[in-house]
Order: sequence, then C-alpha cells, then structure tokens
Amino acid sequence: MGTVLFLSLVSIIGVFMSFAFKGVFHKLIAIGLALSILSAFVPFQEVAAARFWMLTAMSLATVIYRLAMNDFTKMEKGFIVSLGALFFIYQLAGFLGWGARPVILLIMLVPLFLFCLIVLRHRENLNRWISFMVIWIAVALSDLVGLILG
Repeated sequence: MGTVLFLSLVSIIGVFMSFAFKGVFHKLIAIGLALSILSAFVPFQEVAAARFWMLTAMSLATVIYRLAMNDFTKMEKGFIVSLGALFFIYQLAGFLGWGARPVILLIMLVPLFLFCLIVLRHRENLNRWISFMVIWIAVALSDLVGLILG
C-alpha cells in the first residue's frame, strides 16, 4: 500500500507540473497516468483490468507524443521512446504471460540512467515532457524495487 501512496503522490505532482506548460497532449498523458495509478484504490476486478489497459495506452501515447513533437534533444528522444516502448512491451508481456517481465525491468535501467543524465545536464531547460515522465520514472522505480525485494 505504501507504493501506491507514493505513486499517487508523484502522479498528482506530475499533473500539477503539466499545467505549468502550454499544450494539451502532455497534460492528457499525465492525467491518464494519474487516473490509472489512483484507480488502484478501487477494489474491483474490472477497475484493475481498466488500469492495466490505461497504463498500456499511456505508454503507447508516450511514444506517439515523442513522434508528434520535434523540440527534443537526441538524448531526450531516445529516453522518451525507449521508456514508452519498454513499458508497452512490459505491459504486453504481462498480458500474454511472458516470463520476460523481469528482464524488461532490468533493461529499463538504461532509460532511468538517461533520465538522470538529462536532468543533471539540462535542469534549467526541462520541457513539458517532464510532467508525465516523472510519473513513468516513479512507476519504473517502484516496479524495479518490487523486483529486487521480490
């Protein structure tokens, strides 16, 4: 339950961050991620299924966002596409029952490292994508911690 509370707090912060920037698409992704995380408090099986599909749709929307927008550095492009694509594959692997989910989580260390580099190098020029990517990073870290602690 502590993980859900942490993710809920981060998702709410991400939504508030999204309103600091102009544009709509990044706000929709942040709100969709926040709703999917906050739906974990609803104890119905149907809501859990909707949460799964919403996270899958938001990971695909993240990749589409990167393809639709052109104001990114090469490192930001690689980070956004790799994290969005890996989450999409991660969700798909969970749906299909593939045993590769732990490996995909370990591969997510690369985008997490890229995120750290981007934030350290470009703190003053962080773009509107930071609002929903903070939520994705929190989800990735919580899943990695869950994998490690087992």
